[in-house]
Amino acid sequence: MTETLIQPRTTLKPDKQPNEVSHIVDPRKWSIVDAMVFGTKVEALCGRRGIPFGIDGSKKVCSICKSMRDELKGRSSE
Repeated sequence: MTETLIQPRTTLKPDKQPNEVSHIVDPRKWSIVDAMVFGTKVEALCGRRGIPFGIDGSKKVCSICKSMRDELKGRSSE
């Protein structure tokens, strides 16, 4: 059995449009801390790319990220 770990919700700095929700990033592919320190873009599970600028628990979570996270969790428990 393989366990899938999902990075905490993060707010991505928008390229041009405001970001109304928090996104989930897969830590197997991206380091949130490195991206925040060095200003590099990461890709959320939904495909949105941006520079994380904080972990925000007050915003709603992107519904696509949430469903992809649930799907990944379901696969890892099989």
